[in-house]
Amino acid sequence: MENIDFRVAKGEFVILQGPTGAGKSTLLRLLTGEILPQSGQVRVGQTITSAATRPQISTMRKQIGVVFQDGKLLYDRDCLENVTFALWVQRVPCRHLRTMALKTLLDVGLARYIHCKPNKLSGGEQQRLAIARALANDPWVLLADEPLAHLDSGSALGIIELLVTVNRRGTAIVMASHRQDGLDKLSARVVNMQRGVIAR
Repeated sequence: MENIDFRVAKGEFVILQGPTGAGKSTLLRLLTGEILPQSGQVRVGQTITSAATRPQISTMRKQIGVVFQDGKLLYDRDCLENVTFALWVQRVPCRHLRTMALKTLLDVGLARYIHCKPNKLSGGEQQRLAIARALANDPWVLLADEPLAHLDSGSALGIIELLVTVNRRGTAIVMASHRQDGLDKLSARVVNMQRGVIAR
């Protein structure tokens, strides 16, 4: 990636659009500190990732929710356990895990599936579970890597509507997508990427 100048304001909804291989996922990994820039700097809040210590990166990541392209769901655990595990990893006190997980599952429309394992859910419901895991700790920004990739049009529209609701509550969203169907209805800033650069 070269000559990337990219900013996201508090509460903004940004769509990274472009074909496979355009650099969308790489940009998201830079924002989480999973990879570091070879030149320039990536600042998330007050943290400059290339200058931060591991504890500082860990603290920064608690403010970021990530929906991975492959979901990274735990298929041997039910929905409630998937969300509580995500909270436990972030060292949320055990006494709060169940309450926070139940609230988040309710918010994403999965309250009646709390004891269902992911393989019993539809593709759209699995994506809602992935979003619930990312939102459980109330991050200030949600990074979603191709959350619509394997969904039919109806399920994709449901996920878009959910993300709009999340954004209206004040959470900034950066969503990578190679799809365009349904996105034209969003009040969002579109950043077009091609071969690792932002197209002007």
